[in-house]
Amino acid sequence: MPPKVGIGLGLAATDQGLKVTELVMNGAAQKSGQIQKGDILQQIDGNYITTIQEAKQLIVGDEGTIVRLNIARPGIGEFDLRIARGTGATTAPGSGGAGSSGPGSGGATTTNPDPTTWSVKELKQALQEAGVSSAGAFSKDELVALAKDNKVTPPGTKKAEAGAGPRASGPGSGGAGAGAGAGAG
Repeated sequence: MPPKVGIGLGLAATDQGLKVTELVMNGAAQKSGQIQKGDILQQIDGNYITTIQEAKQLIVGDEGTIVRLNIARPGIGEFDLRIARGTGATTAPGSGGAGSSGPGSGGATTTNPDPTTWSVKELKQALQEAGVSSAGAFSKDELVALAKDNKVTPPGTKKAEAGAGPRASGPGSGGAGAGAGAGAG
């Protein structure tokens, strides 16, 4: 069973709502590049949240599964995004993904960094190599969005790193929960 992890956010309850106060280094939220300090977390998986405890209960889940967030950013407005729980998508050592059996494992060969040009097979392979679950994606558009949201590299480009070591000991694999609060470590 995969470990229960979050996405690496520090939150504080404010008059505006739950404000992002910290992005854990190498955590999934930081790696996505889409969440900033000062953002207001409004919904998690379609549920409005008002407390750090509610946020933590909804964010923490099985590593590699997707959490859907609704964020309000001052001066920009609201937007939705999807992030894989745990180590994120691209830079964790050993993120070759379970089931990847090395060279010749049914591989796609594209090096084009634009996921909209990848086939469904290439998208699924790239997501698997990055340790991102595609179980919640039911169309190519959803797979593309997931790949973009998590900054997934083209399939086959992470093979050299696949055996780099155990993921559980890497950065972001532990305290990636939502309820750390500002200044907690």
